[in-house]
Amino acid sequence: MNLFSNALQGNVLSSLNLSDNALGEKGVRAFGTLLKSLSSLEELYLMNDAVADALKESASPVEVLEMAGNDITSEAASAIAACVAANQDLNKLNLSENLLRDEGCIQIEKSVEEDHSKLQYIDLSNNYIRRDGAVALAGVVMKKEAFKLLNVDGNIISEEGVEEVKEMFKKKQSCLGVWMRMILMEKKEMKRMMSWSQS
Repeated sequence: MNLFSNALQGNVLSSLNLSDNALGEKGVRAFGTLLKSLSSLEELYLMNDAVADALKESASPVEVLEMAGNDITSEAASAIAACVAANQDLNKLNLSENLLRDEGCIQIEKSVEEDHSKLQYIDLSNNYIRRDGAVALAGVVMKKEAFKLLNVDGNIISEEGVEEVKEMFKKKQSCLGVWMRMILMEKKEMKRMMSWSQS
């Protein structure tokens, strides 16, 4: 990683994919040094959540941050949340297939609550999120005019939670993930069939 980091110093790089690499402690330190020199980096795909601290102090206006499938727990979410909060140019955040649960989801929600006017996509699918996390996150993103997609599919959201999210997104159902949209469509179809059978 040191050799790679030295080679890239001063280069104009807009996208960096390290998603299949185990950086190790020395690698994370070298990566932190590298990030400070990459002022044009826009997309970052990572395998190691330890680099989130380095990314906070980066000069890069990161627009895409993808850390899917990293086993990131709610305990590690504070570093990710601080990194997200520091990147106001963020357009897409993918933390799918981790272990954030409600506690981690709420930390991420708080990190995007203020500003982040460019944020359009959040994927927190398959994170063991329940009602509290899903409702909190939905409430924040619905206030962002440019927002396009919230994916919380594959979580363990209660029926009550689904209903609350549905109510928040009633005018923007296309902004929900496929599974949530299917639930809403099924409920609409059931209501239509019931009203037809009663007429």
